[in-house]
Amino acid sequence: MFGAFLESLFTVMYNRQKRANRRFAVKSLRKFLTLIAIFAALMVVDGCVTVAGLGGPLSLAARSGDISKIRRHLDKGGDVNAKDEQSWTLLHWAAEYGQMKVVQFLINRGGDVNARTGIEKTIWHTLGTTPLMMASREGHIKIAKLLIERGADVNARDKWGNTALMKATRHIEIVKLLIERGADVNARANGGSTALMSAAVQGHTEIIKTLLAKGADVNAKDEKGETALMHVGRYAGVRLYGKPPLVGYSVDRKGYHAYAREKEIVNLLLDRGADINARSNGGDTAFLAAIGRGHI
Repeated sequence: MFGAFLESLFTVMYNRQKRANRRFAVKSLRKFLTLIAIFAALMVVDGCVTVAGLGGPLSLAARSGDISKIRRHLDKGGDVNAKDEQSWTLLHWAAEYGQMKVVQFLINRGGDVNARTGIEKTIWHTLGTTPLMMASREGHIKIAKLLIERGADVNARDKWGNTALMKATRHIEIVKLLIERGADVNARANGGSTALMSAAVQGHTEIIKTLLAKGADVNAKDEKGETALMHVGRYAGVRLYGKPPLVGYSVDRKGYHAYAREKEIVNLLLDRGADINARSNGGDTAFLAAIGRGHI
């Protein structure tokens, strides 16, 4: 954020300089340096310069595994559950970056395993997120297991109603762990989406099989009336969470068309009872959803 701000600001100043005389260029440069100083001053929190979205020195220590710095801070009376300018605790940072030893240390010092990121100040995609959600999303199985053992709520929801299970649909071992510890396989986010829908869109066959085996409703509908099968048809080939677009077509039974990797998922959902003729609120079927996106 800081780098992008400086880059855009410098570009504006530079373009103005090229069109102006030397005197105006000097004035522009002075304004630019003044704005840098003001911006840097605004980023000072508790005497330590921070970078928006990355926290201060203590947050860096949690991300990098520097337990000694954190210990010194806590020994001086620091609050283990204090939140930085992004409303993250040290435990959030450690869980996000896979720092197992830091997570253990913070929990032993009283870190709240169910702490939530703030609703107003934090990065938009982490509103109301717990350390377990972060560890689950990033695939840190050992940290997720420890957090659960120490009391983390496996069914906690973020601002959008997402649970740790919904965020873990790229990591089969974490999905199995969460379900084993009581995660609701049919929990719905605010928009009605489920973990099965997320796994279907992302193309994770083994996770889909696991969710279905544990009771996930194959015909559950979101607020648009769309099922997991419709999601596959509508979003097949879309780049999600770094997964490259799928290539090559193949024709499924009953005239249903899908990309090569999605064919197995379509057949799997149909074999488990997905209604191929189910209609969304707008009247679309899975077939029409695929056609509408050009997946023919």
